[in-house]
Amino acid sequence: MSEGMALYLQGLWQAEHDHLPVPALMARWARAEPQMRRESGPPADYDPATFGAGNVYYGPALMWDQLRRRLGDERFWAIVRAWPKAHEDANASYDDLTGFWSERTGTDLHPFFDSWLLGATSPPFP
Repeated sequence: MSEGMALYLQGLWQAEHDHLPVPALMARWARAEPQMRRESGPPADYDPATFGAGNVYYGPALMWDQLRRRLGDERFWAIVRAWPKAHEDANASYDDLTGFWSERTGTDLHPFFDSWLLGATSPPFP
């Protein structure tokens, strides 16, 4: 999941630097992501033989973009900043992450995360 956030931040910078609308860049990534998922598995349940393949980067980056759109910039970035502060002394599990985001938003986001990170097929991307 960290890889996805890193790529998402890189994508936001790239879009700004290249004067490309973020939705256009995300749409480009979304066209390629299903093939990565088919070849290497879902990002949080990938085929170990394909460790480090694009599926662990692009799917989660698209997920973060969808979550940002859903929550709005201010709320999304506040939670992003709160995450490392709350977990600076420990590793976090999948349940820690999904629980943290669900608690902070007041919405059960487990189905959202599960579809993006564990689903055999890519969730729809607008």
